[in-house]
Order: sequence, then C-alpha cells, then structure tokens
Amino acid sequence: IRYDAARETTVITAPDLRYPFRMARFITFPEAEELNRTGQCGDKWVYAFPRIKSLHGHSVEVPGDFTGCIRPGLHIERWKEGGFLLKTQAGRAQAMIARWNSLLDLRGDDGLRFVIGFEHWCLYDPSVSNWFDFDNFGLATLNDNAYDGTEARRAPGRDARGRLIGGEESDYGDLLGPVGEYLRGVDARLAGR
Repeated sequence: IRYDAARETTVITAPDLRYPFRMARFITFPEAEELNRTGQCGDKWVYAFPRIKSLHGHSVEVPGDFTGCIRPGLHIERWKEGGFLLKTQAGRAQAMIARWNSLLDLRGDDGLRFVIGFEHWCLYDPSVSNWFDFDNFGLATLNDNAYDGTEARRAPGRDARGRLIGGEESDYGDLLGPVGEYLRGVDARLAGR
C-alpha cells in the first residue's frame, strides 16, 4: 500500500487480487472501522467507499491517501448502496425490507407521506452479456430458478409439477419468502395510517 502524491492516489497491490467486474466499481475496506465510521484516514479525510481509478494486474488505484487507515492483510470488498455486497439471498431480503421500511416512513415538511410505490429492477438476474447491469437484482436466476430457497440450488431436481430446477453454481437461499411476507403486510400497515 503506497500513496502517489503526484497523482493523489493510493496504490494497493494484492498478489491474489481477482477483479471480476467489467467497470470501475466502488470498493470498501470493511475492517477499517475508523474509516467507515468517520471517513478519516489518519489526519486526512477521504471518501470511505472509493471508486477504483485504474487496475493494473494485481494492483488497484483509488483516489486519496488511504495509507493512514488501511494496512496489508485487510479485505477489499465491492461496496453497494446500503452496505457491503450481500452474499446471501436472505441478507439481500433483509436489506431490501429495511430500505423499503425507511421509504414508507418518509414525510414532507407538510407531514404528508409521498411514497406511492416501490419498483424492483427485473424478474431475472441480468444477462452476462449486459455490460452495464450485472448485479444481483433478479427474483430468479437466468436458469428460471426462483430465489425461494428451493429452486435456486446446486443439486438438479424436479419440482412438484415435474419442471427441472437447480443446476446453479451455488445454493442461493431464500429471497422471495421474506420479501413476499413483508409485501403482504404492507397493505395492512398502510391501512392503519
């Protein structure tokens, strides 16, 4: 980890770095607690979730001087709105529900609520050929397996109707159960207001 003052960038070299993204993404250092809490690196202020400026082999460059708050051995993760990259569908469901709850309670200066609905990005996870949108936004995988804790799994099988399910890279877990339960309760919650 070194700071290049002429370019005002921190260069981080990691021998096992595998950067799987097609574009410069925002990253975070989840173990750098002071940075994440205050945005301060030593005696300097930096953006806690910097966007990668460039990538060269096993090195990434980020704007600002991070030498005062990160050290060799810390993890680098991709950052996403609402927190670090969610690794499970259950975690994704919790983050979605927390965000929706915060939106439902928004009010204008006049005291009136102004949120009239939610929008979700897509039914399926974006295709690998879509260069700009390949995040985990779907309710189902590209193999048409729902993120319901049963279909989107590694082991292939058949559902109750005989339709093929499974065959995924991993067992992804349940997004639809918690999200569905939450959305069914929204009407009752709003009716009481």
